[in-house]
Amino acid sequence: MGDIAPSPCVSCQNGHGPFQICVTVLPEYGQPSSARPVAPILDAVKQHSSDLLQECDALKMEQAEIVESFSEIVQMISDTHALMDMATRHLDNLQRAAEKIAKTFDTQQQCIANLERKIKANTDMFRRLARDENTDAQ
Repeated sequence: MGDIAPSPCVSCQNGHGPFQICVTVLPEYGQPSSARPVAPILDAVKQHSSDLLQECDALKMEQAEIVESFSEIVQMISDTHALMDMATRHLDNLQRAAEKIAKTFDTQQQCIANLERKIKANTDMFRRLARDENTDAQ
């Protein structure tokens, strides 16, 4: 950087730049420009520091809100996971119950089939007995 210059600054638009400090920039550090001082350097640095602290505080508050939201999301995920575990256990129990019912149903079908065979056998036996009695009676 060079000397403070009396002309308006091209880059800070008449002192509205970030530091409000006007200096000559030498060509080896970028495009040459110069301006006149618009505020004492210490005041400009204090103001900029104050602005940065306010911005930092705002970012901290935003970060706290994000952390709170993230915590809520983590809790929702945890709750959802617990519900899914409970639902899986219930589905497993229902599947076991369905298998038991299916086995019971198969057993009952076999019992019904056996009873039907016995009833048919008894019916046939009674018919034969009735025929035999009719034959004997004649």
